[in-house]
Amino acid sequence: MLKSPFLSPVLLIMSCLVSLGSIGIRTEGDEAVVALLRAVRGDQVRTEDVGSCVRTCLAIVAGDQDRCLSATTEILGELARVDAKQGRLIADALSKVEAEVAAGGGATPVSEILQHLEASTSGGQASMRQPKGDYWASIAGSSGPPTRADLGKLQATVIDARLHVFVRQLLNPAEPAALREAFRATAAEGCDGLLDGKAEDICRELGLWRVQRACLSVVFEGFHGFTGEESLITRFRGLDRELVENAAARVQTSDDDGLIACMSLVQRWMGKQPTRWQAWADAIEMLGYGY
Repeated sequence: MLKSPFLSPVLLIMSCLVSLGSIGIRTEGDEAVVALLRAVRGDQVRTEDVGSCVRTCLAIVAGDQDRCLSATTEILGELARVDAKQGRLIADALSKVEAEVAAGGGATPVSEILQHLEASTSGGQASMRQPKGDYWASIAGSSGPPTRADLGKLQATVIDARLHVFVRQLLNPAEPAALREAFRATAAEGCDGLLDGKAEDICRELGLWRVQRACLSVVFEGFHGFTGEESLITRFRGLDRELVENAAARVQTSDDDGLIACMSLVQRWMGKQPTRWQAWADAIEMLGYGY
């Protein structure tokens, strides 16, 4: 498998998971890759859009350049995997940019993108994404729920992780059902009957909003490393619109920017069915690459 020198998307994902209230920091590179994704029509992208995105990445300072190139490489690899002929056209566009930079006496990592494309179209590499472990469980260190006494003793990230792991066990194991349960819980006005009574005790112990926040963090896990998977979009679009709006109204009263952004993403998809590429662009635009 190709070992890319670009910043690993997993590192970005892990940095964003440290706090539920933080979201990926959107950069100039994010804007470039969003423009590339929005330029895709019918699973096809113009070579001039490819060249424009890569040139923008190369003009960005080192750290953000790695991030931009990582995202661009991943997107182009997916497009090439959909259509091998298009993959060759993308490779031609990249070779042109590489030649331009070389003519100016500069060094360019474009060859790494070309290697990834070759691996993508030959079936030698399924994805740049690396498998993610259970981040929440690794931080929680325990499957038991936090207590009120823990609030003054444990770090906030440990409290969040323990509650996340505990609430995940309470939600229905079937994803569509878990989604409905989480949104109903978020729209609830009190602890009585929360999650069919399963969360009443922990709600009274830690407070309603903490449990609601954990419910959403569980069902929003799919946004971490999201690349436009249709199954996830379909699940969210299958929610009752009034339920989504009621949950969104609750989230908007919080100070959790991450949950507000995720909820806004869901509301956008409820308004219009996106293509895979549009949904991927939406996620980067609202959450930042690698969220």
